[in-house]
Amino acid sequence: ADVAFDALRNIAANDAGDAADLALISARMKRREFNEALAAIALLEKKQPGKATAAALRGQVLRQSGDASAARAAFEDAVKVEPNHIGALL
Repeated sequence: ADVAFDALRNIAANDAGDAADLALISARMKRREFNEALAAIALLEKKQPGKATAAALRGQVLRQSGDASAARAAFEDAVKVEPNHIGALL
């Protein structure tokens, strides 16, 4: 698993797209590796300034980790950036 995560991190770091980032975040969330997912989200956020995706994903991770107030703040941040972002509104 570590080799796969290393490969995804390398792809994400060298690719302007977000597919590898999203795959890495998803895999970390499925394994309940919340700190690692949040670190990957921070890198995605640098790639996508002005988009709500990273904030909405952060909200999902924080909600799953049990931090409801921080999750709410992240979702609110996402809605400020993109008022109709479905991931932040659900």
